[in-house]
Amino acid sequence: WNKAIENYFPRYGVNKQNQTIYGLFAVNVPYNVPVYDFWIDNRTGDLQFYKILDNDLVLFKPREWRGTNMSHDGPCVAGVPLSFEFCFPPQDMALEINEYPKGT
Repeated sequence: WNKAIENYFPRYGVNKQNQTIYGLFAVNVPYNVPVYDFWIDNRTGDLQFYKILDNDLVLFKPREWRGTNMSHDGPCVAGVPLSFEFCFPPQDMALEINEYPKGT
């Protein structure tokens, strides 16, 4: 993620005169793993929900919700590493989102 954040994503904001892309949504494919580059802002100690690249492009932190399919072949099978927070019931997901800082 670090190399993509530093070198790849900023390319989308390079053409200032004809820029049409102002925001990107980071997605973990195929595995939901924590993205270290969004954990903590070293300047403030706060969790990061987005990064501003080159002062004109916003990259949003991955936050996926895979539903609540607990069947044997679903994405939320008990015991799958790192899957718990991606399989919240809708009520719990709403509670999490409501706790985000304003503006995120």
